[in-house]
This record gives sequence, C-alpha cells and structure tokens, in this order.
Amino acid sequence: MVRIESRRTDNAEIVRLAAVRDCRVVGTTVVITAHSVAGIFLVHVAEEHRRRGVGSALTAAAPRVGRRRGMRSAVLVAGPAGEPLYGRFGFAAAYTCRHFDLPAQPRAGARLPGPHADAAPPRAGRRLLRWSRGVRDGSVSAAG
Repeated sequence: MVRIESRRTDNAEIVRLAAVRDCRVVGTTVVITAHSVAGIFLVHVAEEHRRRGVGSALTAAAPRVGRRRGMRSAVLVAGPAGEPLYGRFGFAAAYTCRHFDLPAQPRAGARLPGPHADAAPPRAGRRLLRWSRGVRDGSVSAAG
C-alpha cells in the first residue's frame, strides 16, 4: 500500500500519523490537505489501547498538521458516538448526511447512481464536523 501511494502525484497532500507505544503502532489517522481544508480520516486505535488517550492525541494532532501546512479549517465525519469526543477539540456539526448501503449486485437494468428499490434504508445520520477554534500547541507532536 505504501509503495502504491508513494507513486501518487498528490502524495505531498497526504500525511499519515501514527501513535507508537513500546515500539509498536497502536493508532493511526490520515490527514489530506486540499483547498485550504485538512480532511481527517480513518482515526483508528487498536482495541487493547483504547480509552487511554491515543485517539485523543491523534485527534488533537491532526488539525495542527493541517495548520502547519497552511490550511484554514479541518473537517471530519463522525457518528453519534464520536461527536462528543471531537467536540472537546473544537469540532462542531456543519452538515448532516445519510449513508445508504447499496446491494452487492444491482438488479438487471438498474440505473446508477441513484437509490435502488432493494437498497437498505439509510443509516442514522452521520455528521460532517468542522474545526471551529484555534489549535493550541500542546504536548502531542506530529510529523508531517
């Protein structure tokens, strides 16, 4: 995967952050910068390291990386469970969106894009959160 992405022409806009404990990666996130916005994607923490501040550290570091690269705002998509966490870091709801699950095999003659009669109903609203306050430099460091 890294080899493939290293050949991308837009690779300079992609920053990968890793949280390391005892020489092992225990959490990651991706920041993609474009059009003055830092998009924060795929915040993940290994299950055995959750609830220990790893996700918080990654979430705090990501907007700082964007700011250092000249971005004026940051966005991420959060479900109902994650929204309170991200709110602590200055993110606030900007838009609500619905996710639809399409069937694995569209029916013969079905037109794409568009809803399918046999598509699953929309899942609960996920929200696009926008970073809405300045970032303080703290003890979390991020390379990028």
